[in-house]
Amino acid sequence: RPVRQRLARARARYDCGAMLNDTTRRARLLPRALPRMVAGPARRPVASAAWRDVEPEALAPVVLVAGGFLTMPGWYDALAADLRERGAAAVLVAPVYTPDWILAAARGLGPVTTRIGRALLEAGARSAESPESRGAPVLYVGHSAGGVIGRLLTSPIPFEGRTLHAAGRIGALVTLGTPN
Repeated sequence: RPVRQRLARARARYDCGAMLNDTTRRARLLPRALPRMVAGPARRPVASAAWRDVEPEALAPVVLVAGGFLTMPGWYDALAADLRERGAAAVLVAPVYTPDWILAAARGLGPVTTRIGRALLEAGARSAESPESRGAPVLYVGHSAGGVIGRLLTSPIPFEGRTLHAAGRIGALVTLGTPN
């Protein structure tokens, strides 16, 4: 098949517009024709700029941990507990499992990137709801391939034909054992 047809199929299957689907936590692929934001009672809170008026020492970040290739979220429980002990308002581990990474080897990083993007939206909603973080951007900790995904989320350069526009949601990007 020509390259354009393959890119069009990949965009239709893994549209990152699904990252902005606020009505459900289930994986759902959205057609490009649907609006990017969904109004209604299930809408997630939006981060505010109130955190900018607070001394940095008074803020507690919401942390998103993105695991490495072939890892599972449970492997990061000890890291999450340590981060909570050290003052994080909340710690979320992105729900990416070993089978997701195996499929990524065949289908590409689109589905994994979308899943981590949804976890980033959830972390941002928790930050907006948390009195300790006051809507501050999320601290993203990426281990191995999770760090690569973090760089893709913040990159202004398109990945698989689309720009993911997550740089404003991430306050700091920490990579652990990520290939450069």
